[in-house]
Amino acid sequence: MRREQKLLLAFAAIVLIPVSIVWFVAWPLIHAWHLPVVVAGEMTEPGERVLTDSEAKNANLWLQSHTTGWGPVGERPPAMGKPPHKIIPNVVLVMKSAEKEPLIVSLWRFDHGSDVMGIQTMVNGPFRMQSYKEADVTGLLPEDVRVR
Repeated sequence: MRREQKLLLAFAAIVLIPVSIVWFVAWPLIHAWHLPVVVAGEMTEPGERVLTDSEAKNANLWLQSHTTGWGPVGERPPAMGKPPHKIIPNVVLVMKSAEKEPLIVSLWRFDHGSDVMGIQTMVNGPFRMQSYKEADVTGLLPEDVRVR
């Protein structure tokens, strides 16, 4: 192998290996997340009640329009200090698709900063998290929990 070929091979390795690593790490974060279409649900925090059809429809519209920007699978929800101290979510919606697939939406509200939302696609499953301003999540929440 000639020197030029060795240099070209080394250049290709130096460029392609980091690019492929970045691509495979970043791709899951930048492509749209296909969430199931939810048709019903219940609110378990604060207080338990079944969502009305219009509330479930509004939640589905909000979820289907917010499919990008979610963090990687396995993120930890907000916590205070060292485990086992956890911050209990302010709002938890347990949604179901037509195929009975669960979709759990948890929202942690903070007075000084963005609200943090986590979505689980299975009960006790890993979270994917994203931060939102309070005004951005009003379409998702039922009327009775929109005001703090």
